[in-house]
Amino acid sequence: MPDGFAPVAVVALNVIVAVAFATEAAIGFGAVLITLALGSLVTPLDELLHAIVPLNLALSAAVLARSWRHVDARALGTRILPAMAVGFPIGVIAFERLPRAAAQMGLGVFVLLLGAIELVRQLRAPAEERALPRGVGLFLLFLGGVLHGAFATGGPPVVYVCGRTIPDKYVFRGTLAALWLLLGAVLIVTWLRGGHLGAASLRRSALLVPGLVMGLAGGEIVHGRLPQRAFRIVVFAMLVIVGAVLALRA
Repeated sequence: MPDGFAPVAVVALNVIVAVAFATEAAIGFGAVLITLALGSLVTPLDELLHAIVPLNLALSAAVLARSWRHVDARALGTRILPAMAVGFPIGVIAFERLPRAAAQMGLGVFVLLLGAIELVRQLRAPAEERALPRGVGLFLLFLGGVLHGAFATGGPPVVYVCGRTIPDKYVFRGTLAALWLLLGAVLIVTWLRGGHLGAASLRRSALLVPGLVMGLAGGEIVHGRLPQRAFRIVVFAMLVIVGAVLALRA
């Protein structure tokens, strides 16, 4: 299949995309990383990345269209985006100078530990909520910007901060959907200017639209039925999985 995926890979990738995108539609994050972690077993990573980011942009737009009333615009505009914007150019520069594998390993271990600590705390004392110190939160958001500049995946530290500071599952998901939509749009423009997106990558994206549709539908059902406490436990459990995947793929 010219400029596309092998027929067998198309079937496997649609199943992977359906699961990964259902996860993000349900809890607010995870689509790109899960797709890359599993999809890279059946197709080249760069082809897959350029195919799924436009789909992820569509997913974020669809989720935001249903949950825009729940977006914490103040937190997004005054804390999350400014802190990430400061870190982003540092990450771009660091990417050119630091060993990529070692940096990704460090990120994976860091995210795994953050998620594990918070997961244990949620399981032991679900009613106890300690405020995240403002300085710690800003540093993690800044780190998320650095990581996004270096790896185009600064989500985990940001997800941790939002998980600690935005307890309501609807506000959590809506705010992250708005953030991913903004960051994804910037990434798409950057790739278009660099020649990484074009007719070939869009044809690959089109082959995965069935997985996107199934994932969005399934994720919406799960999100509506997931109890608040279970939602928070799933969020931090996913951070542990994400950290492990990052470290193992380094």
